[in-house]
Amino acid sequence: MSERSEPHSKNDAAVREHAAELLSGHGAHLPFERVVADVPEDLRGVVVLSRPDGTRVLLHEIAEIVDGFQEGVTEARFDGYPAAIVRVYKVGEEDVVENAQRVRAAIEAARERMPEGIRLSIWQDDSEGLRDRIGILLNSAVGGLALVLLLLALPLEFRLAMWVAAGIPIAFFGALATFAPLGIAIGLLSVVAFILVLGIVVDDAIVVGERVYAHERLGKAPLAAAVDGTTEVSAPVIFGVLTTVAAFLPVLFTPGNFGKLFSVIGLIVILCLFFSVIESQLVLPAHLAHRRRTAARSGRWHGIQQRIGAAIERGATDVYGPALDWVLARRQLALASGVGVLILALGAILGGRVEVRFMPATDGDRIVAQLEMPEGTNVTDTARAARQIEAAAIALRTELEAARPQRPPLIRHSFTTVGLPLGGLFRTPQSHTAE
Repeated sequence: MSERSEPHSKNDAAVREHAAELLSGHGAHLPFERVVADVPEDLRGVVVLSRPDGTRVLLHEIAEIVDGFQEGVTEARFDGYPAAIVRVYKVGEEDVVENAQRVRAAIEAARERMPEGIRLSIWQDDSEGLRDRIGILLNSAVGGLALVLLLLALPLEFRLAMWVAAGIPIAFFGALATFAPLGIAIGLLSVVAFILVLGIVVDDAIVVGERVYAHERLGKAPLAAAVDGTTEVSAPVIFGVLTTVAAFLPVLFTPGNFGKLFSVIGLIVILCLFFSVIESQLVLPAHLAHRRRTAARSGRWHGIQQRIGAAIERGATDVYGPALDWVLARRQLALASGVGVLILALGAILGGRVEVRFMPATDGDRIVAQLEMPEGTNVTDTARAARQIEAAAIALRTELEAARPQRPPLIRHSFTTVGLPLGGLFRTPQSHTAE
């Protein structure tokens, strides 16, 4: 559909007024009516000029009407050769990694049909970043489980430590089970949320497991120890989680596109914390109450456990207890010290001593050089300047390959665009910009 409408800029209005002045001297006027057309034939009868004597000039009499497209003043070069850009996006709830695999398979199949001199390459695959972050999450989860098992198995029973460590996957699987009903997909931000909450979800289970074990050491039956130990710490555990949830709630109500983007992080963190409470208050006590108890043991490992447990108890009794009593006896001093530390921290942030970034810089695999000439620069001049940068990149690539003949190349490809807005591919062409 084509249309001619009222001009919206001052320049267009000035041009129209100037044309009307020129034509008014010949007793003519321009209609400038809004015309909407579905096919080219609808534009043939558009009146461009009319005179008082009834004569008119129609659009098809002074112009050729073509139903087609015209390429903009853009240019793309890949490794120094002319290139065309094809971008593939996921739609709805499609899987990013699966889509990337399909695209790669399609490219491999299409290469066999390409004529001589035309080749297909992948310039940017966002699924690689997602896979990297999933790998970080899995490595962190495995490391966290191993660390929890190690630290809890030293002073406590190994089976108890195992059930406590199980709180991490249980909380994550519980959150994942709600993804489909809530319309959440696995992506970069969701994986970041899991990495962020990884060190929080296990705290509740550690507190509950330790108290249950303490009640067992008092001679209570497993079921009674599980109930009494969980009840003893249920209030601080639940309210501790609620304070963390309160910190992430504002993210859910952040307005605009920024809020839509980052609300996923807050929602996933809250879901993981919710299932962490369910696991620590219901699932974990049930497992501890019915687990198979370990009989009295002897040997080197049992001796190590006894010595570590005794050292922890001595530290709590001889060091932590007296220090806590001293602080409680001087509450005003403790409050003033806390406020003083808070003031120092805020002063360091507000004074610029400590840098604060919402999104810290991360390592990337692309280096971007942006070129912006004065507005109105001819695209040929912009392309000439861009090719100087492109030539320097290709020369650097050749130099690095010569210096590292037996190692993978540091620079795999170079991609140059001329006439496209900086940072975007599908916007109005601008002849003075290049990347």
